[in-house]
Amino acid sequence: MPPEATLSIFQKVKSRFDGLTSRDKGILLFVMVAFALNTMALAWLVVEPTATSADAITNFNKALYWAVTTLTTIGYGDIVPTSNVSRLFTMFVQVSGVAFYGFIITQVSKALLDSNIRKARVNEKMEALRALFVHYEVPVKLQKEVSHYYQHLLENKADEEEEKILSELPSGLQHEVRVYMNLKPLNRVALFKDCSVACLRDVSRSFEEIEFVPGDTVFNKGDDADAMYLIVHGVIQIFSEGDIIAHLHKGHCFGEMALIENASRNAGARSEGYCNLYKLSKVRFDELCSKHKDLRDSLMRIHREREQKKSAIAA
Repeated sequence: MPPEATLSIFQKVKSRFDGLTSRDKGILLFVMVAFALNTMALAWLVVEPTATSADAITNFNKALYWAVTTLTTIGYGDIVPTSNVSRLFTMFVQVSGVAFYGFIITQVSKALLDSNIRKARVNEKMEALRALFVHYEVPVKLQKEVSHYYQHLLENKADEEEEKILSELPSGLQHEVRVYMNLKPLNRVALFKDCSVACLRDVSRSFEEIEFVPGDTVFNKGDDADAMYLIVHGVIQIFSEGDIIAHLHKGHCFGEMALIENASRNAGARSEGYCNLYKLSKVRFDELCSKHKDLRDSLMRIHREREQKKSAIAA
């Protein structure tokens, strides 16, 4: 195979690997290591004439032990090659072990560096914000409120550098990347945790982001249920007859049961502080439920759980 073709294949494989999540990378590496160790153990039984005995299980156990100690470059020396072929094979395994650990160290270092770059930018901006507070003698209560909101913006939204990178992409690719950026808060919601990636992508595309200042009303008791909401940041108060009956936080969904039951709101909702919400209209919600069975199943499960709780309380 020409060197150019080999390089092209390597680059494609590396690109796909880099695109995996940390969890998927870990699973893939574990499978690769297990496969490599088993293959090398079986090969050792073939190339080393003194490796076999009467017990097949013991044979494989010793071969696997040799593969682990050799691939990890420990090499205790209690099992050694005795033929030219097995010596060459041992050297190949040793070099492969060095290359493999070099690859692992590179991937871990890259992951830590990528994480630290963003954290460093966040810390730098938070320090500048604190300096502003000191210079203008901003009250402590307001400092905490602004810091909390700004921390949310920095951690959950693309910063200036990331926005610049995104802006250089074609509009279609830019939209697709933003869809996956919006999937992060969905993974914390019970309603969506068992849904497929295809369903979550459709949900993410359908959300409208809205902001509220302290005291803003999201909806009142008796209003028609025209949307459901997901809290991205902040606290929402659920109230009825002037009394606060619940506080909902980041990751909580509310307003969805009125959509399912086609009922009016049985309580009101307002922002306790600065809030960011994702809004999903009833029309789009119904379309998604019709399209995705896993979303319908999740809705029915949550509905049953709530009915069971109501029955338990009534009893």
